[in-house]
Amino acid sequence: MKFSQTFLGKHCPSSLLTGFRLLLRPSQRRRFVREKHIRRNQDALIGEQYDSKGRNVVVYIVDGADWITGKEKISGGLISIASMFEEAKKLPELSSYQVIMVTLDSTPLILRHTEFENDITVFRLSQVFSYFKQVQHLIINVPELLVTELPAELRRAGKKRLSAIDKLHVNIVNQNNQKMPAPEAVDELKRLVPQVTMCIGHKRSCTEEVARAYRIPLHYLSTRCSPEYYRRRAFGDKMDLLTASKDEHPMKASILAELQKRLPALQIQVIRNLTYGQYKATIEQAKWLVTFGEGLDWYFLETVFSGGISFAVYTDEFFPDEYKQLPTVFDSYEQMQRDLPGMLERLNNPEVYNECQSTLFNFLKKHHRYDEYAEKIRAFYRGNYDFNF
Repeated sequence: MKFSQTFLGKHCPSSLLTGFRLLLRPSQRRRFVREKHIRRNQDALIGEQYDSKGRNVVVYIVDGADWITGKEKISGGLISIASMFEEAKKLPELSSYQVIMVTLDSTPLILRHTEFENDITVFRLSQVFSYFKQVQHLIINVPELLVTELPAELRRAGKKRLSAIDKLHVNIVNQNNQKMPAPEAVDELKRLVPQVTMCIGHKRSCTEEVARAYRIPLHYLSTRCSPEYYRRRAFGDKMDLLTASKDEHPMKASILAELQKRLPALQIQVIRNLTYGQYKATIEQAKWLVTFGEGLDWYFLETVFSGGISFAVYTDEFFPDEYKQLPTVFDSYEQMQRDLPGMLERLNNPEVYNECQSTLFNFLKKHHRYDEYAEKIRAFYRGNYDFNF
């Protein structure tokens, strides 16, 4: 049991608890020193980048740094939220709004994300309430992973401060329905905030049933993942390299082992400990990728848009029905283990490879278009949701 959960811990002043942690835990001391500098920079930069008299503000919340290392946690979800942030800043509908990215104060702080190319300064949510004293319309976009943490942060802002905002709107950015908390967690938000909505990144999960379950408006948002953001490399520029997503799966090790056994010359690399730039350079070089996660994820899409061939297992939760027709989408992991080695042998030929790659590319290009993505964001900020409740 944690000390904070004991009788003494519950009745010990928070300042004393903090002192004990700093004394006993080296990681806490490092975090204290690191965040002291981050807070100082955040307090200075918010005044340089934003007008404190602004009456309209859009907030995008991202997860904090790793508790031990203090490093950012790079993910497709983070890249997706960063793209939403950038698109929101360009919208005519938000010309009178200031758009800011923050972490929750309860998570380890970040000043800037360094694992992918961007110029976004990251602030603290508490700064939004203390700095924008005249804000009247506040839209807070929170990822599904942090929904249960947000009510406590809002309470810390104070009922008086929240009630002074004419229009307070929290939008849940649901990028993985498996990680979305139960409706009860959303009910807690609704007790604090007059307007709660949800945007969903997977079309398959954006249904009237989900809207009814959570009793909030729902909007399909997709992701900014389309061909114009990638370099499509030709077969001759590729290595016989298979990359694999870092996701864990019970059959992952056996599938990769079977591939290595059947194709000893094949290079296999699990994607981990890479910056986003290094990752993109790797998939540009690789002919193949296997995703062990959602299936219809950034790994799958980005590999194809980079000229590669990606493989996945179909799941009802993430794939629309029409994706079943793709030649590299399997019915099960058992089928993948059985058939994938032979498929790689057959596809490792320029003519056959190009035919399969073009099939995937043209299909995904049709279903993942930047203009549609941008229009879905505009529709959301106009209040034109796919499902109202």
